[in-house]
Amino acid sequence: MSGVGKDVKIGKNVRIADNSIVGWGSIVTKRFDEPNVILAGIPAKVVKRDVNWNRKCINKYVKGI
Repeated sequence: MSGVGKDVKIGKNVRIADNSIVGWGSIVTKRFDEPNVILAGIPAKVVKRDVNWNRKCINKYVKGI
C-alpha cells in the first residue's frame, strides 16, 4: 500500500512501488519501482530511501523513550 498527499497529480501508466509516500502537490510523471521511498517535487523524485513504515517500530522513533 502507498500513500498519496493532497493535490498530487499522477500521470497515465505511472507505477508507484509498495510502501511509498508521495508528498503534497507532487507531480509523478514516471515509474518508481523502488519500494519504501518518499517521492516529492515537480516532477517527483526520490527524496528519501529505505524508509520503514511498520507501525510496530514506532517506539524506535519516539523521543524520550
